[in-house]
Amino acid sequence: MDQRNPISISDGSGGTIVAWIDSSGGVTSGLRAQRVSASGAPLWGANGLAVYAGDGNLDTPSIAPDGGGGAIIAWTDFRTGTTAGDLYAQRINAAGVPQWTVDGAVVSNATNGQRFSVIVSDGVGGAILVWQDSRNFKPQIFAQRIDAAGTSQWPGDVQVFAGCADCQALLPVTVSDGAGGVIVAWGLYHSGDPFNLDINAQRLNAAGVPQWAEDGISVCNAPSIQTQVGITTDGAGGAIMAWIDTRNGITESGIYAQRVSDTGLTRWTPNGVALRSIGDTPQYPALVSDGAGGAIVAWEDNRSGPYDIYGQRVNGSGVPQWTPNGVAVCAAVGDQFGPHVVPDGTGGAIVCWQDVRGIDSDVYAQRVTFVGAAAWTPDGIPVSTAIGDQLAPTIVPDGAGGAILAWMDDRSGTNFDIYAQRIERGGQLGRPEPIIASVRDVPNDQGGRVKVAWLASYLDAAGSPKPIGDYRVWRSAPPNSIPAQAFSGTHGVAPGRVMAAGDRFLRIVSAAGDVGFWEYLVSLPAAQLPSYSYVAPTTGDMVDGSNPYTLFMIEAQALDGSHWFSAPDSGYSIDNLPPLAPGAFTAKYIHGDIVLLWAHSPEADFAKYRIYRGPNAAFVPGPANRVAEQSDIGYVEHQLPDHWYKLSATDSHGNEGPFAQLGPSDILGAPGEGEPGTLWLSSPRPNPMSDDATFAFGVPTSARVVLAIYDLEGRRVRILVDETVPAGEHPVFWDGTSDRGVRVPGGLYLYRLDALGRRLTGRLVTVR
Repeated sequence: MDQRNPISISDGSGGTIVAWIDSSGGVTSGLRAQRVSASGAPLWGANGLAVYAGDGNLDTPSIAPDGGGGAIIAWTDFRTGTTAGDLYAQRINAAGVPQWTVDGAVVSNATNGQRFSVIVSDGVGGAILVWQDSRNFKPQIFAQRIDAAGTSQWPGDVQVFAGCADCQALLPVTVSDGAGGVIVAWGLYHSGDPFNLDINAQRLNAAGVPQWAEDGISVCNAPSIQTQVGITTDGAGGAIMAWIDTRNGITESGIYAQRVSDTGLTRWTPNGVALRSIGDTPQYPALVSDGAGGAIVAWEDNRSGPYDIYGQRVNGSGVPQWTPNGVAVCAAVGDQFGPHVVPDGTGGAIVCWQDVRGIDSDVYAQRVTFVGAAAWTPDGIPVSTAIGDQLAPTIVPDGAGGAILAWMDDRSGTNFDIYAQRIERGGQLGRPEPIIASVRDVPNDQGGRVKVAWLASYLDAAGSPKPIGDYRVWRSAPPNSIPAQAFSGTHGVAPGRVMAAGDRFLRIVSAAGDVGFWEYLVSLPAAQLPSYSYVAPTTGDMVDGSNPYTLFMIEAQALDGSHWFSAPDSGYSIDNLPPLAPGAFTAKYIHGDIVLLWAHSPEADFAKYRIYRGPNAAFVPGPANRVAEQSDIGYVEHQLPDHWYKLSATDSHGNEGPFAQLGPSDILGAPGEGEPGTLWLSSPRPNPMSDDATFAFGVPTSARVVLAIYDLEGRRVRILVDETVPAGEHPVFWDGTSDRGVRVPGGLYLYRLDALGRRLTGRLVTVR
């Protein structure tokens, strides 16, 4: 049993979705599909999933993305017994689950058959299907739009070309108009003249309304045969078409092209410009936009005897840009045929083909730059030269300047299977870029660091054709933190870049147009190891309510200057170490107040102190018994000296350290110490103070009293009292200014009272 005729699209995530006609399940001809990830892993089970597993034959499947990582697949099948066939479609989501009716939803089952369908995305989860239709007993062109649920959106099938009595419309091709509609081109065959075949085109808007002349416009009606038309976008709502043209004679076939605007006007020479006009018979032009209003066209060419692959770029004005009659993409011995082409993201293209330079048929590919130069090995890179034949390759871009190919392959010797391979922008097969395995916090540190580990490039090995010299570690950086002159290059817009000495920043543009900014951290020499790691600084640590991830990217740099970036990956760092317990924790009872004092925390990431009060030494600190949380040292509360206090420090990442502890026996000046009725001095209130504070002192008899404020170096700041006062209690107010009338700065100050031959002192914290 065989799997044959693969078709493919990008999955939008660096992988591909491949569908094929399948007869392995016992049916005459079924349809299966498989999604392959960017790393080459099949995602939809062994051998893919059944799109259509009925008993009827099918043909001409086509595929389009659904915009969500899945695909919409259309085909003609003959399940009802008709010999003409009806048109069906199925949507498969990104997880590989069919979304519509089992074995597909009917798109059109009009009489006499619907064949040769082509499909484009409508940009909103659905698709537009266009096909050759014989319901009116001659081939015409019809279209229908279906939404993401598989429901037809246009009232009845839209007739794109009704034709005339002696003409038939054949083999449509399509491209999106970029506005939810479609541009269709087809061959126009005049039955009364078998050597007269022209090219017509029409545009339908998103509502299915034709936008150009009735039955379309003539793209080319030159004498003789114009056939095998291909189409691509011009990037401005119009299209560029290329075809085989025998206007100069059957044995003098050429390749011609024409650009049509969004309004249906031909932009180049009437009936097209010649891209190849010498003798012999070229075949099967395939084309893709060059990203600058023009197109790159590839075709089979037998000018030298066997068929080779040639190409030409035509600019937006219709002027060929490369060697007249095209450049040789591959001119190896034997035949090369069936080219397919995709953009390389830098204005060039990647071309693949079926190649018989040896005994069997193989698959080769070549990248051609914007100026028409071969970027890889002359005559192409062998993608698969396995035993047996590799046939009918299809190709999609990988989103990173390379491509993914799929083909039918009989290396087993018993039947054809479907194989796939990735070729990256430098011409290496598979994934030569390193792969980040993990980004993890470094344990038991103060944060700010993660360990980035990655798997080596497969080129980092003995005997490698492109030995890796070093790995470079990059960290994502906010655009506003980077000076404009610091960019070292642009990947994805220019074909590579070289870091100059002192370069530190990189600007990367993806194939989707996303821009990222990266900061260079370090280079590590390659050592032919299976994996590597580096402890890298992060841009922030995890804190309560916020988990700032830091993105990293690894670049493998080959000795010849080639380089490959890993996919970005991220992680976060954690401050695992709490602060030490505060030191010099003391308490004093002064005239009804408990005064707590301690030393400043030396921790660089210190945030606040937390003070807890409990009934005994065993109490467990928590929010319910927390009495204060502050950044200053010193705390005063009006309490009896019969409590236990616990004090901790916290850091900016929420870590709380061990506790310093005081009990009643540690509180100096508690009742029972000293004689009642003697000299006393209370702590100021509030303490800490921000604007002003009030002191109180008492003397048992009339006496001269001096009360003053001092800084920590013993210099007097302010005299509050210097006089003889009567016996009793005396309040004193301080407005926070010095003797000179200037407000003192925030900090720790001492206050001292001298009277009756004794000296009483304390500490006061000011906050500014």
